[in-house]
Amino acid sequence: MILLVVLLKAWAGRGTPLEGGMPSGHAAFAFSVATTVALAPVGSVVMLLTLSLAVMIAHSRIYMGIHSVQEVLAGAMLGAGVTWVLHLCFG
Repeated sequence: MILLVVLLKAWAGRGTPLEGGMPSGHAAFAFSVATTVALAPVGSVVMLLTLSLAVMIAHSRIYMGIHSVQEVLAGAMLGAGVTWVLHLCFG
């Protein structure tokens, strides 16, 4: 996941591999973890807490002015989407 984010940041030409740019790596990783937990046989409380944490991480990137809303949404969709596809292929 992290390698894919760094490659997309290099391709987009915005930000640096570790700060700013398109997509948000923090949002991608947070939503990847949240998707993994949602696909695992855990309780709804754990799933809701993990999703809440992912949303808070994504919001912090916008609040601190490091990413735009579009960059955070792209990271969130990338993280959740890649994790979901990998789960379908190997789960």
